[in-house]
Amino acid sequence: MYNLDRMKNRKLSYLSYVHLSALFPSMLSFSSRKTLL
Repeated sequence: MYNLDRMKNRKLSYLSYVHLSALFPSMLSFSSRKTLL
C-alpha cells in the first residue's frame, strides 16, 4: 500500500513537471509578445 502510494506520488509529480515544462515556453512567449505590443 505504502509503496503504491509512493509510486502514485512520483507519477503525479512527473506529470506536473511535464505540464509545467510544456506550459513554461508558451508563457514566456506570451509575456515577450505582451512586452512587444
